[in-house]
Amino acid sequence: MRNCLVCLFATAAVLIPSNAHAGDVIITNLSDWDIEYVYITADDNGNWGEDRLGPSTILNAGDKWTLNNISCDEYNIKLIDEDGDVCIINNMRMCDEPTTWTINSPDLLQCQSDTRNQESWTYTIQNNTSYAIYQLYFSATSDDEWREDKLGTEVIKAGSEFQITDIGCGEYDLKLVDEDGDECIVNALSICGEDRTWNLTNDVLIDCINQQGPGVEVHSPAVPAARTPPDLGQASFTVVNKTSYTFFELYVSLTEDTHWGEDRLGSEVVMTGSQFTVNGLECAKYDIKIVDEDQDECSRTGIWLCGDAVYSLDNDILLPCEGHTQ
Repeated sequence: MRNCLVCLFATAAVLIPSNAHAGDVIITNLSDWDIEYVYITADDNGNWGEDRLGPSTILNAGDKWTLNNISCDEYNIKLIDEDGDVCIINNMRMCDEPTTWTINSPDLLQCQSDTRNQESWTYTIQNNTSYAIYQLYFSATSDDEWREDKLGTEVIKAGSEFQITDIGCGEYDLKLVDEDGDECIVNALSICGEDRTWNLTNDVLIDCINQQGPGVEVHSPAVPAARTPPDLGQASFTVVNKTSYTFFELYVSLTEDTHWGEDRLGSEVVMTGSQFTVNGLECAKYDIKIVDEDQDECSRTGIWLCGDAVYSLDNDILLPCEGHTQ
């Protein structure tokens, strides 16, 4: 397909308008779809730069558009149509002469298919909030249930980032759960054609939690209803101690209860570098309290537990939770 698209570039004078100049690229859209974004770059590091069409221009089906003054070089080209589908052509030679490119439906569809099958992308979440992120779910929009927690035993601390790699072209739903158990869900996130980064700030997170919008660009206007975590019936809760302190007490009680209940550790302790699991819980919201060797307390309320949940603590998380300053 890439060779076929290369063949569409021609320098025949009969195809070039009389007002074309050396270094111009004339793109004619004879496909059935409007082209909403056009990116052309000589950078092989994934930096596409700005949309060459600009914010107010769409290359409608049947229209023609000219990009002026392209210097002689090899370029990568990316087109995104009205459905958010991406076509990428790499290492296209352009030089100091007018060039025409006619896009038809079969070639465009084949290019989009090649792009989906041959490329994978990375989605980076930069946590610039004041909250740690404890769970991250990332599933295809077409899936009926959320897949496994991407973080596992990891935590995205405030000021750090996490990458989801090897993502195929498509639409995805994303769910974050912060240290307070609050959920942020982003639906129909289109990923294809380039790596993407989400700068998550306090304002963006709070707006998302309040369902006022995720504050991120979504190509598809269709936003399906938010999905709830799958009802697995049972839950377990594992606390992983990566701090410098031994945990002497652990309480896990339903948020709706008015008392903490029994110490789940009993006569045990959770030493530095070890972990402890509470089994036999029902899927529900819980309050959690940890008491360390100095009798300092760290508590979190309203945390949704379902399936196998892991709560990993280090000093950067424990000490602020206990009210200490660092």
